[in-house]
Amino acid sequence: MRVTYITFIVTLLATTVAGHARTTLFQKSDSVVFIGNTFVDLLREHGHLETILTARHPDHELRFRNLGWAGDTLRVQARPFNFTPLDAELAARKADVIVASFGMGESFAGADGVDSFKADLLKLIEHLSSKNFNGETPPRIVLISPIACEDQGPVATPNHKTVRANLGLYARAMGEVAKQKNVTFVDVFTPTAKRLKTTKKKMTVNGIHFNDSGYRFVSRVIADALTQPDPWRVEVDAAAKGSRAVNTKISQVKVADDAVTFHVHDSTLPLQGERRSLVAKHLRPGTYTLIIDGTPVASFDHARWQRGVAVVNNPAGVQVEQLRSAINDKNKRFFYRWRALNSVHIVGQRKSSPSGKDLPGELKKMDVNIKEKEKAIPPLAKPPISQVWKLVRSGD
Repeated sequence: MRVTYITFIVTLLATTVAGHARTTLFQKSDSVVFIGNTFVDLLREHGHLETILTARHPDHELRFRNLGWAGDTLRVQARPFNFTPLDAELAARKADVIVASFGMGESFAGADGVDSFKADLLKLIEHLSSKNFNGETPPRIVLISPIACEDQGPVATPNHKTVRANLGLYARAMGEVAKQKNVTFVDVFTPTAKRLKTTKKKMTVNGIHFNDSGYRFVSRVIADALTQPDPWRVEVDAAAKGSRAVNTKISQVKVADDAVTFHVHDSTLPLQGERRSLVAKHLRPGTYTLIIDGTPVASFDHARWQRGVAVVNNPAGVQVEQLRSAINDKNKRFFYRWRALNSVHIVGQRKSSPSGKDLPGELKKMDVNIKEKEKAIPPLAKPPISQVWKLVRSGD
């Protein structure tokens, strides 16, 4: 069987997102801290946003901590007796980046409360910007708007139109404040409102709090606004007239009458929902099956491969879920450490009791355990060194 070697040209595209170069927000070893309301609080339970950001920066070893608290507003943040103040928590986490989301609870004040909300948000930004929680520089601040309200019927959400309109007012107000203070702003109200109109799948549990499908969607919106990836595309010309790879690297390319084989060296993991396009030109007529590391992924005729196929079932996607599982495990352990159910024995009236006196030592052990568990995350964020891709002809 005659084998032809093809030279691939790797083209890397340099782009910017929302006026910021994609590399300016997150830096190596950054401590990223989430603060805000129920929307933020539940991010830790699903783990999609942290997974995407970690996977897109596999060499950064970013460290995430979630300090969100259900029901928080800019003015009211109920905490147990003697609970550690927010500034102290941010300093303890050495926050380099602070991601804040408010506006849901405040929006129930309607249009009359917008000015007060803007004033309170300005105060928060000015306060955070005046601090060096990492001991060196002020934090980089990201504001995330409230989401849109889902219509779940006249019984569950009888006033969804009014609620949605008010949320739109507060999302716009947040954008105006962000522009005024020159901080990063992510509008999730507009894309979630559009999504809710077009999908038949429920995205919330009660109209205003996302379920897993909702968090999967909105996490991609946020991640794309902060770190939009370059398009991934591979083109193979079986007639050896030229081929190229965009946002990946190719080696050991072989073309034969009934197969095309090459090795793919990715810089990031294949995330669910990210379009990765494979184009194979001038294949011999017939049906071809794409096999990645021994796993059949897709099967189409030569004409369909010539037009391009979105590769959505890369077996390396299993590693993405392993990464999310490790992240969720870490977040659960940190949650129990930070918001212990028996906090009255830690910071409250019973901290001087026999059991309370033993807890500081136990908390230190929990900190060690969290750090140990966190060590599993960076290796899982790195893609396989290479994958063997084969387009195998199965017949006419």
